[in-house]
Amino acid sequence: MIEKFPKISNFKKCNRKDPKWKDCVKEAIDDALPQLTKSFDEVNLPNFEPLWIPQVIIAGGGSVAVTQNYKNCKIFGLTKMKLNKAGFDFDNKTFEFAGTVPEYILTGEYTLDGKVLLLPVKGEGDSTATMKNVELNCLMQYEEVKKKGKKYMKFVSGKGTFKPSSIVFHFDNLFNGDMLLGDEINRVVNENWKLLFEDIEDTFLDAMTKILINILNHFFTASFKKCNRKDPKWKECFKEAAADALPQLSKSFDEVNLPSLEPLWIPQLTIVGGGSVAVTQNYKNCKIFGLSKIKLDKAEVVNENWKLLYEDIEETFTDATMKIIMNLCNNVFAKVSIEEAFD
Repeated sequence: MIEKFPKISNFKKCNRKDPKWKDCVKEAIDDALPQLTKSFDEVNLPNFEPLWIPQVIIAGGGSVAVTQNYKNCKIFGLTKMKLNKAGFDFDNKTFEFAGTVPEYILTGEYTLDGKVLLLPVKGEGDSTATMKNVELNCLMQYEEVKKKGKKYMKFVSGKGTFKPSSIVFHFDNLFNGDMLLGDEINRVVNENWKLLFEDIEDTFLDAMTKILINILNHFFTASFKKCNRKDPKWKECFKEAAADALPQLSKSFDEVNLPSLEPLWIPQLTIVGGGSVAVTQNYKNCKIFGLSKIKLDKAEVVNENWKLLYEDIEETFTDATMKIIMNLCNNVFAKVSIEEAFD
């Protein structure tokens, strides 16, 4: 929010009318960064140490003829960034910062299938990229949006630079665990890290910028609409509120026991068989994707017998799904009273 910055007792607040406004913003961010080793759910700020990213895709180019797909990524080191400058330009609607991260570590579950420096590279497993003395410079553009008469920032684009002094890569389980080939590829990649990074720098920076835009927009714009039960248009309001809330649920809101819906993690799901499906299906560590995009545009048939098979398990599948939804609702409304949820 622009007119009234979110109140957090731990964070320094700056007055735009203060002649030393820009200095104050830099000091406030400098002071806030070390505190981000935990999340601040009241203003939608995640834990930055590490910062968890569900997926990062880095397109190939030049000597790196392979698309790098990473899942369950963690970024370490951002809370130790040494800022050189940081500030808002309200006339041009920009936010700019520059600084150095002494050690930036990116871990994740990788999938590779292509060529690097004309050498075939294939594998999937755990990976680590350790970057030293990363010089960051970023300029973010935002738009002003109004909600309930108040102005908020919505970040729409960004550009910048990302310059490490060195990078050490390590990919486990290359070539299905072939140690000889795996060690050789890791050696070649690390000996040529500068050339390789130059070929993917633009797509890597684009991926990091999208992550930053998402974090800033959660911080400055995320909010849930509240409806009045006495309003004649109560039902319409509730539908609009749910539609507005769903896209925001790509992250959790722990203060009201709402988990992330993208994906929604389910510890266990049991579907009892029947008819042509004479088997009880037991699933653990399930992830459901798509709930935050609940409006269906199209659907594709996976195989020719899907309809018959689904008819035989529809009742138990629906029952399991209803139990999940009931559990979610009970978690929220055990913590939020009716008076707090609705006017």
